[in-house]
Amino acid sequence: MTTPRQPRKVGEIIDGLNIVADLEPGELVESALVLLKVVDQNDGEVALVLASGNLSWIDQMGFLACADAIIRQEGFQQADDA
Repeated sequence: MTTPRQPRKVGEIIDGLNIVADLEPGELVESALVLLKVVDQNDGEVALVLASGNLSWIDQMGFLACADAIIRQEGFQQADDA
């Protein structure tokens, strides 16, 4: 990707991807780690972009480790796999 990256809020991007989370009434989202697969429209080059707001690198590593464990967990199903 040859053009310098420009900061963009990810809320609208995620809304456009129709990503949802199952939250119970009264649960509030305190923080998030977002991993974006980005494709350059000009040359098709693919990159991963990490967005995390104000999470420390330690918190980011914890989020990634937990996500890995959840995905690898036996019997785990994604919402669209059900």
